[in-house]
Amino acid sequence: MKLVHLWIQHRTLHLNSTFTYLGDGFSLCPGLRVEVLFNHKKVIGFVAKVEETDLDIEAWEKAAGFSLSSIVRVLDETPVLNAELFALGLWLSKTTISPVIACFQTMLPRYLNPRNSTRKPVVEIWVYPAQDIDIPDKYADLIQSVGAVDGMRLKDAIETYGSRIHTLVKHGYLNKIERNAVYREKPVETKEIGYQLSDNQCEALERIRNSTRRTLCLFGPTGSGKTEIYLHLAQEAISQGRQALILVPEISLTPQMVRRVEDRFGQDVILYHSQLNDNQRFQQYTRVLHGEAAVVVGTRSAIWLPFTDLSLIVLDEEHDNSYKQDSLPRYHCRDVAIQRAKHFGATVLLGSATPSLDTFARAKRGVYELVELDGRIAGILPEVKLVTPEPLRQVAQGIREAIADRLAKGEQTLILLNRRGYAPVLQCIDCGYIET
Repeated sequence: MKLVHLWIQHRTLHLNSTFTYLGDGFSLCPGLRVEVLFNHKKVIGFVAKVEETDLDIEAWEKAAGFSLSSIVRVLDETPVLNAELFALGLWLSKTTISPVIACFQTMLPRYLNPRNSTRKPVVEIWVYPAQDIDIPDKYADLIQSVGAVDGMRLKDAIETYGSRIHTLVKHGYLNKIERNAVYREKPVETKEIGYQLSDNQCEALERIRNSTRRTLCLFGPTGSGKTEIYLHLAQEAISQGRQALILVPEISLTPQMVRRVEDRFGQDVILYHSQLNDNQRFQQYTRVLHGEAAVVVGTRSAIWLPFTDLSLIVLDEEHDNSYKQDSLPRYHCRDVAIQRAKHFGATVLLGSATPSLDTFARAKRGVYELVELDGRIAGILPEVKLVTPEPLRQVAQGIREAIADRLAKGEQTLILLNRRGYAPVLQCIDCGYIET
């Protein structure tokens, strides 16, 4: 008799344990999704463990003190969580004191989430040459063209060959098959970089390569060339046939990083963030699963993608609070990156001009390797002066004089006013007049 232990789709912590079902007649392994009856309702669960027992069902139920229900059906042909991701979910649950199923739900795109949902991936109609059928000579070349590319989308086939496709389908020379919509790669050209790394960058790059620690803090001011170091390390990962993940804190920064990566490597970079719709996220998730691109750029959620041979994880602007998730499970992307790097033997690079206090403290204590970049590649940072506020003045005299000086020269001035915590009004301190 085959017993299967499942994590059921209840996010409540008091149900954070496996439940046992009868698995006879099904091919099962950890990471598969199955449908079962739980409290008289159909729910989805993850297979945690499969075991065989010599007891018959009556003897087992008598010893266990409850009746066994059988699995209703298996939802997947292959596990949606491989061994590494499954272990990662259990680690996250233990580390953040969260239900295991909540961790699995966070890790997967919506179409693979273990929830009661009728949402399915978008499908497309493809056409393939029919087998074991005599094809008229006048259609032979067209059928051969469709078969040579391992089938075509029906829409693409009609655009290419016209209404003859409908005729071939009607007479059974082409078969129509539904397939999950796949990502259409776009052509990307490599652009030559017009500069060499500075001595400071070369030194930092060499320290990263030779470091015995797998987690490093790259500390350098804005414009010091941190991104170029990321790209050089990613290039080394690609040349070794491995994968690289570059994380950015905000979606608005993602297109900029994607352009840099595509221009450098000449490949259609995998982009993954929360603003993609469900189908787009599923397509990008599938591209990573099938190893269709070696470089991934994304925000916090990209840390859960199903990599197979990850060599580099970069957290750009690692101090940003966007790397922390404030809903269940509450985790820090940096900690997950370090955990995944242990499995792959990958390097984690935490880059920032203003590292977070805990990262910088660990770097100073030698927990992380501290690699510093001094100065900017080009340009000079403006001089910064601290001006002491003056009593009874909205704007200090020194600032007023500096603004007047710029106006006299026909130059511009930008004033940033932080109004949080203050009434959004401008009031004269002498007469009480309020500007509207």
